[in-house]
Amino acid sequence: MCQIVAGISGETPLSRVALSVGQNVEDEVVLKQVREEEDALYKRIEAGTKKRTSDHNRRCYLLKIAKEYIEFVRWGEKT
Repeated sequence: MCQIVAGISGETPLSRVALSVGQNVEDEVVLKQVREEEDALYKRIEAGTKKRTSDHNRRCYLLKIAKEYIEFVRWGEKT
């Protein structure tokens, strides 16, 4: 939601807003998968993301931890 507001409040290219929204949706999908498969890991990730202040740091942390435990294909990657 924050990305949408940022996109309409200033001169941000539509492609940047779309990419940001897509990344956030992807993160939610990954988190849902982690929560379903590894609840303890989900709680660890949740605690870790609360310590990080920027969206970029949260995303990097989430993907790093999730990649170690859960197999998933990131959107935009060729399979």
